[in-house]
Parts: sequence; C-alpha cells; structure tokens
Amino acid sequence: NDRVVLRDLNFAVGPQDYLCIIGENGSGKSTLIKNLLKLQKPILGEVKYCENLKSNEIGYLPFFIQNTNINLVASSE
Repeated sequence: NDRVVLRDLNFAVGPQDYLCIIGENGSGKSTLIKNLLKLQKPILGEVKYCENLKSNEIGYLPFFIQNTNINLVASSE
C-alpha cells in the first residue's frame, strides 16, 4: 500500500557498527530493511551507500519472539 511509515529518516552506520531496528507492527522496520538491502525501492527519496561498501557487508537476521509476554530490560553500568 502507499501508507507513509518512514519520513525524514537520516542515519549513518560505521564500519564496525551493528544496527538493531525495533518498533511496533506496521512502523516500517521491514520496509527499511528491504530498502537497505535493495529488495524494494523507496517510494520517494533515496538510500545512499558509501562508495566501497560490498553487497556481502549488509546482513539481515530476523528475530521472532514466541511468547509475547516477555519483558525486555536494559541497564547501563
């Protein structure tokens, strides 16, 4: 469908960085991944890659939670 789920999104991922995308259903996570992996073209705008990025340097690991009653806790030291 033509519903806008991402707008004015800008970010950079460094050479040693990992990116974790979380959000509610329908918030655009899969759309973002498909655009980053060149599986889908953006309706508007563009995805820019650094010049020396190789296609095997972008990966996708789906994560499925079987039990929706899981509490995720984050802490910092």
